[in-house]
Amino acid sequence: RTLPWIDGLVLEAYYGDDETVRLAAVRAMGLSAREDWLEYVLEQFESGDPEFRREAVIAAGEIDSEDAVDRLADLFLDAEEEVARAAIEATGEIGGEVALEYLREFAEEAPEGWEEVIAEAIEAASAVQRDYAEFEE
Repeated sequence: RTLPWIDGLVLEAYYGDDETVRLAAVRAMGLSAREDWLEYVLEQFESGDPEFRREAVIAAGEIDSEDAVDRLADLFLDAEEEVARAAIEATGEIGGEVALEYLREFAEEAPEGWEEVIAEAIEAASAVQRDYAEFEE
């Protein structure tokens, strides 16, 4: 947990007028890996600015919450390829059964040229599953 005044600065930056500072706030939320920032990060999935969507997707992967997986899957076909690729990668980082299901389904319908990023995400998600299984034993 961070100090409350740091959270205040991040929120001030998030709601500020300077786009560069707002983008840095989203990045900071992800780097904190704290799930309590997830609602703010998910808000940016709806941004009209692809840079904000991409940064939010990366942050969601760093926060590592399975609660983000459904929303990430919605961005697999984002109009901006960088956002879509980041969403696939973040889903792989988070892992879990739901993530694997989304990735496998998308692999069957994905546009040509996406095979490698999807395969890497499936491998990453599978590794997370193996790590969970070993932890539970």
